[in-house]
Amino acid sequence: MRQSLGIQCAAVFVYLTCVIVCAGNIDSADGLEALEKAFQKSSKTDYIAEIEYPQMPEYPEITKAVYYRRCMPDGEVLLRADFHDATGLSFSFMSNKDGQFAIGHRKKLAARGGAFQRLFFLESMNNRPLMTKAEYFTCDISDITFGGRACSLLVIKIVDDVGKEGKPKLHWVTGFLGSGDGGINELIPYTREFIIDKEQGNILAIRKYDASGKLYQNSNLGAFVLSPDWGKYSHNLFDSPKKTHFDVSTAGQFRSILKSMDKTPREKRGLRYWQVAAAFAILEILTIVLMAFIYCNRNTKTATIK
Repeated sequence: MRQSLGIQCAAVFVYLTCVIVCAGNIDSADGLEALEKAFQKSSKTDYIAEIEYPQMPEYPEITKAVYYRRCMPDGEVLLRADFHDATGLSFSFMSNKDGQFAIGHRKKLAARGGAFQRLFFLESMNNRPLMTKAEYFTCDISDITFGGRACSLLVIKIVDDVGKEGKPKLHWVTGFLGSGDGGINELIPYTREFIIDKEQGNILAIRKYDASGKLYQNSNLGAFVLSPDWGKYSHNLFDSPKKTHFDVSTAGQFRSILKSMDKTPREKRGLRYWQVAAAFAILEILTIVLMAFIYCNRNTKTATIK
C-alpha cells in the first residue's frame, strides 16, 4: 500500500528552507482577503503528507506519521493517518462517511469511535482565524521559494498600539485572546505567518509567535505531494474496516486496549507447556488424595485395635 512519496518539500519548517525574493507591505484588507482565499483553496485540496519524528508526546515511539486527505466530488473529505514506529506500521486512524475508525495493524483489530485528535493534526491548518477588523492588523507579503516551490509568505501582525491607553482593547480584535484588562498577553498569536503555494493556492505552513517574538506553534505539511494520483495507491485506503471489534471514545482508550492485549510471557508459552503443566497439576492432586486416604485408613486401623 505504501508508495514512494517523492519528497517535494523540506520536512522541517525553518527559515533556512525559504529563500526570500522580494517583500512589501500590503493593505491589511487585501492581506486578509488573500488569506481567506487560501483557506478556501486549502479546504478543497488533496494531499499526502509525511512527517518524520512528529512532536506527539503521547506517542513517543512513533518515528513517522503519514497523512492522507482526499476531497470527493460530493464534498465529503476522506482522512487517514498512518503511524509508524521503528518496526513498521503500527496503527491508523481514519474518517469517512461511516464515521471514525482506529486500526491496530499488528493485532489486526479495528475499533469504531471518535475524538481521534491526531487524525486532524494537519486538518487544523484549515481552521480560519477570525480576523475581521483589518485596521487592527498589518500585513506584509514576500515571494519565497519553499522546498523548491514558488510560494508567498504572508505575515500578519497585531498593530503595536492595540491594548494601550486610548486604543482598541485586545479582546476587541476578533480571533485573538487577551489578558483580563485587554492588554497584550504573552500567549496570544501576536504574529502569524502563512506560506501559500502560488501554483495551487493552498496553505503549506502556519507559524505563530507570541508578543515577545517566541515561536510557539509550527504547523506544516512536512514532505508532501499535492493532488496525488490516487490510482497509484491502494483502492481501499479510505474504506471502513470490514469488522470492528469494539467501540472506543478516544485514541487513548484504543491504545490502552492494544497494550493490554500484548502477550505476557505466560501467554507466549506453547501448547506443550500447558499440557505438561496440567499433567503435573493432576498428579499433584492425586498425590494429595492418596496421602489423605492412607492417613484416614491408618487412623481407622488404630481405632480398631484399641
